[in-house]
Amino acid sequence: MKSSPSTTPLLDHVFEEHLEHYGEPDMHYPFVDESGKMPRLDVFVWHPKGDAPMTTFTTVGMSKLTTDDRAELHWTVRGLLWQDTEANAAAFLASLACFPIMRKMPLKTWHIVKNLAIPVFTKCSSVLMHPALTEGAWDLIRFGSQSIHLHNIIPLTSDETEQALSKGVADALNDMYMKKIDIFSDRP
Repeated sequence: MKSSPSTTPLLDHVFEEHLEHYGEPDMHYPFVDESGKMPRLDVFVWHPKGDAPMTTFTTVGMSKLTTDDRAELHWTVRGLLWQDTEANAAAFLASLACFPIMRKMPLKTWHIVKNLAIPVFTKCSSVLMHPALTEGAWDLIRFGSQSIHLHNIIPLTSDETEQALSKGVADALNDMYMKKIDIFSDRP
């Protein structure tokens, strides 16, 4: 899979940036709306390798859905998933990426999307759009004068969501950190 499945220079660049950061993807899930109401969207998957026991999903195509607040989604899950679970997770991410068109509202950093059925995370029902998870980590792609933000998806339980909405995201994340909650795995 040496070349992008895209036909636009913007998405070619987004795909190439992912190759540079992650290498060749292990799986590719193309999502095409036959009705033509939604543009093509691709989800790429990188399986766990070496010391990183993580499966990483990313969209390529969301950044062309809107001209302002361009973004792509990243989602990291601890472990290797069964093929059907991985396919369901890719479909979930593709659906979430269509949120800006369906709701006519961009997904921005720190945005919370509620009332979701999240594959793998059965105890969670919301997701948080988080910037880079560590200082200096990759969360922005530049293409000419355009910026494409990379939102890391963090699934949240209903209690975590309520805390983030009532006390602030920083308070909720700090509490999760203090409780040693693994944001890459379903809650116990």
